[in-house]
Amino acid sequence: ILGIPRLVMGFASKCMNSNNDATLYLIGYFVSFIPPMLTFIIFVMPSKFYKEQLGKVWANIKIKINRKFASR
Repeated sequence: ILGIPRLVMGFASKCMNSNNDATLYLIGYFVSFIPPMLTFIIFVMPSKFYKEQLGKVWANIKIKINRKFASR
């Protein structure tokens, strides 16, 4: 299902040639990421629990990055 936008964009220009339609294929590739991003926005962002967990994960990532660069 997530690959359908890529498929549609690929066939939108009469079966693409990779040399001529690279831009169209690239746009189709990035458009295919919209459904997973919408899932995140619709379900994770409104939820208080998931938002707190996301904050904890980001805090842990920041700590690990700071430790890695501070030790140099």
